[in-house]
Amino acid sequence: MVQTFNTGETQEELRANYNPEESELRRGQLRILEILKYIDKVCREQGIQYSLDSGNVLGAVRHGGFIPWDDDADIIMEWKDYRKFRRYVLKHPHPQFVLQCYRTDHHYFQLNGVMRDLNSEYVIDSPMHNCRKYRGMQVDIFPIERGAFKSLHKLLAHAASFTNGRLAGRYNILAAAFFLATAVMAVIARGVSSLFGKQDVCMYFYGSFFDEVYSYQDLFPSQAIPYEDTTLMAPNHVEAFLKSQYGESYMNLPPKDARNHHGVKEYRVD
Repeated sequence: MVQTFNTGETQEELRANYNPEESELRRGQLRILEILKYIDKVCREQGIQYSLDSGNVLGAVRHGGFIPWDDDADIIMEWKDYRKFRRYVLKHPHPQFVLQCYRTDHHYFQLNGVMRDLNSEYVIDSPMHNCRKYRGMQVDIFPIERGAFKSLHKLLAHAASFTNGRLAGRYNILAAAFFLATAVMAVIARGVSSLFGKQDVCMYFYGSFFDEVYSYQDLFPSQAIPYEDTTLMAPNHVEAFLKSQYGESYMNLPPKDARNHHGVKEYRVD
């Protein structure tokens, strides 16, 4: 039976219009899929728990893989698991993929990591993007904080937004501000959360611009879900997760003018 969405479009029509085989976008998606498979392999071997996040969970349920117009991937891990993952991939470098963090790219000022492909590139009109060492197809890895306080989270998010916005291009000052955020403010916030926060509630890492609040039980333990030609890990309660992010009508397609590519001008995939 052919699946028809609320707009009258079918899965086949979406693929033909947005990411047909051999298109730049589809080649980029398949490269991202290679990165996801690598991350999944490392996590399974090292006993690290992760889950697909946001649009990739939606894509798995609604499209069987990537949302046709999507051009990146997001996963989440608990902070302790992210640190374990980071230690492993930095100690055992991959020939084609690299973890972008401040240790590997001194122009990368974020607390989350990004797994980048070395043989591709996003072409974007953004000084913050173009000054970075690695600009290939990506999988964002977002640590989550259990017991996070929303007020404290917003405070650190505003601080991160201010420093990235006001200090863009002034890299020595920005590096000092980043060190202050990572070595002092985020550590203090994490300690407060572990002592006084509700451990069944979690948010993205302190310093993130995203302030969604999740039930930990909706996220973990993660479960396997089909994704493109493989199986990856998804939230424990997929339906509850999708409703919390996208509402009851998450299976409906957005209007065509809301189907965007994050401002990417071109994808270069070798």
